[in-house]
Amino acid sequence: MPLLYVAEIMMTYQPDRFANLNLNPITVLKEEAGVFYKATSDSFNGDDYEEYCEVINEICQELGLKNMLEADSFINEVYW
Repeated sequence: MPLLYVAEIMMTYQPDRFANLNLNPITVLKEEAGVFYKATSDSFNGDDYEEYCEVINEICQELGLKNMLEADSFINEVYW
């Protein structure tokens, strides 16, 4: 099962620990925040995903978002 799907499931059950991983946040982090990640979620491994979750958690703390699910909604708004 691709990490993309696993991340979605993990975020659903533990949104305080795990972030969604798809093209939207990867694009926003790269284009708006200058944080470069691999171009697609398929190229991520477990270590990449752990680092990615740490970055999303920092965004949550900085913006006062309650969890990574809320961060995902925020990032989707920025993306669209």
